[in-house]
Amino acid sequence: MKWTLLAKLALAVVLAPVVLVAAYVLFLVTYSYYPELFFHREFYLACKSIRPGVSVSSARTTMSGFLEVGRTWQPPATLPAGIFGAATEHSETAREHDSRLLFIPDANNVADWCMVYPKGEIVARVEFSPD
Repeated sequence: MKWTLLAKLALAVVLAPVVLVAAYVLFLVTYSYYPELFFHREFYLACKSIRPGVSVSSARTTMSGFLEVGRTWQPPATLPAGIFGAATEHSETAREHDSRLLFIPDANNVADWCMVYPKGEIVARVEFSPD
């Protein structure tokens, strides 16, 4: 079958949106699981390197190049009240929510979170939440 110019144009018109949607979905899925491929590489790699069972002080040392909300950095009054107390898509109990350590890459990127959930002085779990 010989492709005419009109047939090629019609195929391009149909395929272009499909390819764009597929690329966008691939980006969203990849970004959700591997945000370090796109932004704040060192931040997410450090967060992902913290393993359950290590001490909280070890986790803080690992994240020492970044800001710990409420401890090494106080949010300015210009940020919406309660932004760092907000729930995330990760399930957490009220106790976990109140005791979590929240790290951000820097003061200009407050929507990228590394959440360390301690149980006493030991890390119970670690979650990350890209903006």
